[in-house]
Order: sequence, then C-alpha cells, then structure tokens
Amino acid sequence: MRKYAVILLLACIAFACSKESTDSNAEKFRITTVNVDGLPKKIVTISVNPDGPGEKYTKEISQFLSAKGSDFIAVQENFNYNDELKSSLDASYNHDTWSGGIFTSITDILDLSFKCDGLGAFWKKDGVGCNYLGRTKWKKSYGKFDHAWDEMVTKGFRRYQVTTAAGNQLVIINLHMDASDSDDEKSGADAPDREARLTQWQQLRDYLLENLGTVPIIIAGDTNSYYSRDNVSGEFIQPLQDAGAEVGDVWIMLHGKSGESLDKILYINPAGAAKRLVPSSISKDKSGYKRSDSGKPLGDHYPLTAVFKITDRN
Repeated sequence: MRKYAVILLLACIAFACSKESTDSNAEKFRITTVNVDGLPKKIVTISVNPDGPGEKYTKEISQFLSAKGSDFIAVQENFNYNDELKSSLDASYNHDTWSGGIFTSITDILDLSFKCDGLGAFWKKDGVGCNYLGRTKWKKSYGKFDHAWDEMVTKGFRRYQVTTAAGNQLVIINLHMDASDSDDEKSGADAPDREARLTQWQQLRDYLLENLGTVPIIIAGDTNSYYSRDNVSGEFIQPLQDAGAEVGDVWIMLHGKSGESLDKILYINPAGAAKRLVPSSISKDKSGYKRSDSGKPLGDHYPLTAVFKITDRN
C-alpha cells in the first residue's frame, strides 16, 4: 500500500513540476484599454467638454501610458487631441489610422454627423507585430441631440491581427458602445440606450460566430455596459460558448462584480485554437492617473490593464 502511495506522490510531483514548467515558459501579454475623453473643451464659445483633459492632460495620459509599457493599448474617444496622445508614445509604439476630430469639417458641421469613430491602438515597436484589419460601424445607435448624442459620431469596433514577441497569433477587437445619459438612467428613460447597446453586442456576437477562426481573441474597450443592466451573458457570452469557444470577462473571473467598470477586457479561446489565453491579472490603473489640480482621473475613466498567459492547449 505504501508502494502505491509513493508512486501516486511521485506522479503528482511530476505533474506539478510539468505544469510549473509549462506556466513558466508561457508568454505573457499585457493589454491596456482607456477612454481618453478626447472631445474638445469648446467650439468657438460653445462649451462642449469643459471638464475634459484637453491638451495638457492628454499629454499626461500619453506619458502615463508610455510608462505603463503594455504590449498593446486600445483607446476610445481619441478625437481632437491625437497629437498630444501620441507625444510620449511615438518613440516606442506604432499606431493605426486616426479617423479625425470633432468639428473639423464644414460638411460634418452642416450634417451634424462625424465620420470619426474615436478608436485607435498602439503596439510596441519592439517585439509586437500588428496588422490593422479595418473598422466596422454599429448598425444601430441612438440619440442625435440627446441620450449622450451617440449618433453624432461613428461608433463601432476595430480589428487587429497581432503577432506577439514569441510569435503567437492573436486577434484584438477594440470597441466603443452607446452610452447612457446619467439623468436618463436616474429617471428610467434609458431603455433606448440599453436596446441600442444590446443590438451592438448581438452584432459583435454574429460577426465573431462567423469569424471565430483558430487563434485566441481579446475584446477590449468602453462597453458602457454593466452585467446587472445589460444581458451580455445571455446575448453574447453564452452563444459563443454554445459554439464551443471558451469565453470570459477577466474582471468578473478574477474579482467578481465588485468594482466592475464600463470598460471591459474579455477573451475568447476558439475550440480549434492551438493556443489559449489564460487571464493572470487585471487592475484599474488609479495610481499616477490623476490631475494635479483636482485629484480627478486624467480622463473620463481609469485605464484597465490585463495580463494574459499564452499557453498551449492541453
């Protein structure tokens, strides 16, 4: 009996050593998502975003992100301060196409509609390869002159094919969904906003079901969604799981719903993928992301950063 116990113990030790070796050899990949609140403070004499970071604090956002050193940075609301946002990142990061600012074209002003999506990404020049695959507009949005004015800009999602430093392949999706006005939420008049967001989750779900492929997927961005009010689990996560994919929200997995933010980082491991993403950590980056004049966040939200291990599928 003792002989079998020793054999079992040795087998467990061997398995643990093998797992530790596998984990230690796994590549780590760090991603940050942040809404940089890039609307202009004012247009001529009209106040637009008086509490926004403007030129000064957007430069500080750039400094913060550069010092953070993530492999990939997804940004939203990068409208009128693109140069300031790039100022400290250009030395170490490549970036995709800027879609323009607000109120920079007479045609846009007359149409009261702006072609810019505010989305963008930065990835390390040293070790990370990225192919920008383009952007997709949401089929449905709500609110032209009210309800957070979401129809004024071209919200949607951008797609990227990423090659990590160790040669692993990932797809990253950066998105921005419809917002709700706080007064509408308090009065219970935000049903059209919630409906618009739900159709956006469904649109993204349908796109992914048609394009799951065989490489892991990271979804990052400002979803304007809470699990308590938006049926993300039923309309997005569950259908992908039913298709055989492993799907998870990193914050919910590691922290539960306590402290859940509108910004989210999710991951998908398709059934046929040789590699898989394993969430290691996630944090709201509050330290150093505050204004010197007020102690408020530099931008609209605190950045959200997750670290994944990229492992072989067992």
